[in-house]
Amino acid sequence: MFHPAPATAIAGEPTASQLPTRRWAPIIANLVVTMLLYEIYEWSRGLIAPNSRLAIVHADAVWDWEVKHGLFVEPAWQQFWLGKAHLLGWLTPGRVVDFLNTGYLYVHFLGTIAFLLWLYFFRRGLFPTVRNVFFVTTGVALAIYIMYPLAPPRLTPNLMYYNHPYTFIDTIKKALDPRLQQSSQFGYNPYAAMPSLHFGWSLIIGCTLFLTLRHWPLRILALGYPAFMLSVIVISGNHYFADALGSTAVVGGSTAIVLTFTRASRRLGQYSGGLWRLSPADMK
Repeated sequence: MFHPAPATAIAGEPTASQLPTRRWAPIIANLVVTMLLYEIYEWSRGLIAPNSRLAIVHADAVWDWEVKHGLFVEPAWQQFWLGKAHLLGWLTPGRVVDFLNTGYLYVHFLGTIAFLLWLYFFRRGLFPTVRNVFFVTTGVALAIYIMYPLAPPRLTPNLMYYNHPYTFIDTIKKALDPRLQQSSQFGYNPYAAMPSLHFGWSLIIGCTLFLTLRHWPLRILALGYPAFMLSVIVISGNHYFADALGSTAVVGGSTAIVLTFTRASRRLGQYSGGLWRLSPADMK
């Protein structure tokens, strides 16, 4: 009776036991690189010598620009949500503050990680491009923080709203470690407000989901994420509307840079591949 020979692995091909490792290795590597670059970003931002005087001068200029263009409505938003209870008294100002702090401190980062995981597993072809947009956006933002320190509304004194002094409620103060509220604390810079990476990252996420999801209700819902983050950063007193506009410009420019570089790389690869396929006779 004929007995087939036992199957043997072909040289160079992964065995069955190696497949799960091969499958997870790229995502683990991408997560490690992303986390490492984020830590480098946080560490580098903390190296910027805080300049409160210049940051407040810039904040006054941003306030003046918003007033002239009818955009300085941040106090109205904060007064509406933190001045009284809503939803039949259930949504108290205290609960709004907890909601804002959760969105600012946790949803921003964890939501971005969840989105990148979803993108890797379900839209893997777009993952490198979108990941690179995140990287370039963060790098450009860091450069702007160095060149243009800006105090957030909650740390800007002597602001005027309808000819009356207005002091922003600092919702994030009670949630931060008191040591981090010292501007000299290593790894922390309170004057890195322009552009807002909270809004910039949420804009990348919202636009990507809008362009890639298959169902229109989900697409519309995806655009609600940057709107949610805009509300969080404004009502909490952490950013001006101008910071969100700056983020939009940075994300747009970063996207253009990444797409241009990607297309140039593909063309260069096609050209190099074409040269590689030429035979010696073709080179004569």
